[in-house]
Amino acid sequence: MRNTYDAQPFEIRSRIYWLAFIFAVAVAALGFRLWYLQIKEGRMLLEAANNNRIRIIRTKAPRGNIVDSRGIPIAQSKKLFIISAIPEKFKDKPRELSEFCHILGISIDDYHEIVNNSSLPVGAPVRIAVDVPFSTIVTLGEHRMLFDGVVIENDFVRYYPRGRYFSHLTGYLREISGESLKLAREQGKQYRMGDYVGVFGLEKYYEDQLKGLDGGQRIEVNAAGRVVKDLGQQRSVPGNTLHLTVDSRLQKAAWEALEGKTGALAAIEPSTGRVLAMVSRPDFDPNIFVRGLKRSDWKQLVDDKQHPLINRAAASVYPPGSTFKPVISAGILQNKAASVHTTVSCPGYYRLGSYRKGCWTSHGRVDFYKAVSESCDVWFYAESVRLGIDKICETSREFGLGISTGIDLPEEPSKGGRTGLVPDPEWLEEHAHRKWMKGDTLNVSIGQGDVLASPLQMACAIGCIANGGSLCRPYLLDRITDSTGSVIFEAKQEIKGSVSASREVLGQIAKAMERTVASGTGKAAAIPGVRIAGKTGSAQAAGGPAHGWFVCYAPCEDPKIAIACIVERGASGSGSAAPVAKAVLESYFEYKKGNE
Repeated sequence: MRNTYDAQPFEIRSRIYWLAFIFAVAVAALGFRLWYLQIKEGRMLLEAANNNRIRIIRTKAPRGNIVDSRGIPIAQSKKLFIISAIPEKFKDKPRELSEFCHILGISIDDYHEIVNNSSLPVGAPVRIAVDVPFSTIVTLGEHRMLFDGVVIENDFVRYYPRGRYFSHLTGYLREISGESLKLAREQGKQYRMGDYVGVFGLEKYYEDQLKGLDGGQRIEVNAAGRVVKDLGQQRSVPGNTLHLTVDSRLQKAAWEALEGKTGALAAIEPSTGRVLAMVSRPDFDPNIFVRGLKRSDWKQLVDDKQHPLINRAAASVYPPGSTFKPVISAGILQNKAASVHTTVSCPGYYRLGSYRKGCWTSHGRVDFYKAVSESCDVWFYAESVRLGIDKICETSREFGLGISTGIDLPEEPSKGGRTGLVPDPEWLEEHAHRKWMKGDTLNVSIGQGDVLASPLQMACAIGCIANGGSLCRPYLLDRITDSTGSVIFEAKQEIKGSVSASREVLGQIAKAMERTVASGTGKAAAIPGVRIAGKTGSAQAAGGPAHGWFVCYAPCEDPKIAIACIVERGASGSGSAAPVAKAVLESYFEYKKGNE
C-alpha cells in the first residue's frame, strides 16, 4: 500500500509541470503577439499611431476647370460662402429652425427636403445654401448663440456659367454616396464623406483628371487632443483643366435653334472627328446639383416625360429615315447594283409581287441624283432589292452604324461595342422568329423598320462622305493642362476604319447631296455663297407625327463641319431639322455678321 506522504511530492511535481506548461504557453503567446505587432503589423500600426498623433486640417483643392475650344469657361470652381447645418442640433428647436430658414430665405419644407436628400451620416453638417451673400453671413453671426449647429465656410463650389446649353456635355456633380466612397477608398483615392463627384457627362468621364489633391495644415496633438506642434503646410494641388473641341458659339446657336423643340444636334469636324457642338433638348440646369438639391427638384427631373437628363445626341437612337439614303447609295453604286444614270419610274408607289410600298409623292422618271435630291423612295426600293440585305448591312457598318462611336462620354449605350441597330436576317430570326423577306429590305432601304442610329452616329457617317471615306472616332477632349498651364495630354485623331466605296462613288453621292440643298428637299438649309451638301429625312414615330431629320456638311469644296440633327415629332426634316442645322452653319461661317 502506497504511503500518503509519498503521494505528496508527486502531486507537487505534477502541479509544477502544469504551471511550467502554462507559463511556457503564455510566454509563447506573448512572444507571438510581440512578433505580430512589431514585425508583421509594425508598419501599419506605426502609421495608425502617427495618424492618431498627426492630424491634417484639410484644405480642399479646387476642382479643375472645363473650357471650350477658345478658352471660354464652361465649368469652374468659385470660392463662395456655404452654409451647412447639423440637423440633429435643430431637433426639437422649431423656433431656432424657423429663424434660420427665414434668414436664408428658404422654407422649412425646403430645409427638410435638402436634409432628407443627403446621404451624410448622423452628426455630419449638410450643405443647405451655396453662394450666400455676405450680409446673410453677418446676420447669422449676430444670431450665432441660436445656431450652434450651423457651419459657415468659404469654400470652392462648382459653377457652370454656360448652364443649360452645355448641361449634357458637362454633366453634373453630386455628393458622394457611401457605396461610392467605400469603392474609392479601396482604390486608394482621396475622398471623404460630403465630397462632390462627377456622376454624369464629362464630369464623370474625367473625374480622375478634374479632382485635385487636397492639402492642409499638419499638426501634432497629444492624447488629450491638444495641439503640441505645428508640422507645416501641405499645399493642395488644383485639378487639371480640360480643353474641349467644342465651340460655345456653335453650341449656343444650336441650343437656341432647338428652343421649344425636343431633339438633338451633333456637329463634328469631318477630317478629324473633333466634336464642334453637341446639344440635346430639353435640358437642365447643372448648377442646381451643388446648391443643395431638394428631393422635389430631383423628382421633377426624373419624372419629366420629356426626359431632360438624357443626352439625345449620343444616348438616344431613332430610325434615320431618308438620311440613311446617302449611306445605302455607297453600297448600291460601289457594287454596281445601279449607276447614277439608272432611272426608275415613280408613280408614287413600288410593287413587289402583290405587295405595294408607297412613296411620299409621285416623282415620275428619276435617276440617282433626282432620287437623292427629291428623296424618292421608289428608286431606293428597286435598287436595294437588287443589292440585297447582306451588302446593305456590310456598307452600313463601314459607315459606323450599329457600332459604338467611342466618344469620351459615359452615356453612349454600348452592348458588346454596339450602339443602334442595322438589322440582318440572323437578328430578325433571333428576335422575331421568322425568315427575312424582301419587304424587310424595302423598309431598311429608306432607314425605317428596325434600323436605329443616334444623331452622333449619323454625323460621323456623313463625315465619311465628306472626308473621302474615313470613319473617325468623335472626341470632345482636345488636351489637358495642369495647374501651371503645362500640357500633360493631347488628343490625337483616331481612324476607326474606312469605307469600301471609291472616291468617285463618294463624289457622286456628294453631288447628289449638294443638289438636295441647292434645289431639292433641303433648301431650308441653304446659305447664299456657301456650298452645302445635305439630306432631309422623316422617320416613323409611334402614335404621332414623324421625327424630322437633316444631315449635311459644308463647304463642299473643303468640308469643315458635318451636322446631324433630329427634331422629335417634327413631321418633316425640311421644316423642322434643316433650319436648326442652318443656324449652326450660319454661326460657323459667321454669315449673319458678314451681312449685317
